[in-house]
Amino acid sequence: MTGILENGTHQPSQGDPFFTEAFFIDPLEIRPFMAECGAVDFAMFGAEGMMAQSEDRLAGLSPEVRQGWLELAIETAATPGALYVSEHIVFVGRKPN
Repeated sequence: MTGILENGTHQPSQGDPFFTEAFFIDPLEIRPFMAECGAVDFAMFGAEGMMAQSEDRLAGLSPEVRQGWLELAIETAATPGALYVSEHIVFVGRKPN
């Protein structure tokens, strides 16, 4: 966890059950990073959004209630809060011509 907090990296040690080798970035740093790489920004949103930690509870709801929650997740997927709580962030862009 120290590596993640200090520089965004996780390097698993032998027998480390936590996670694979990974780099974590602050959601506010994604657009500037992608711009440095020459990407033209179209959209960015949280793949799971605010529902990331609620999948089991949502599965037990009626279809109508679950649909309402899913619609709310879609409506808010690009908000800063959803970016911070989502397990994965999707950046959609393209290289300039």
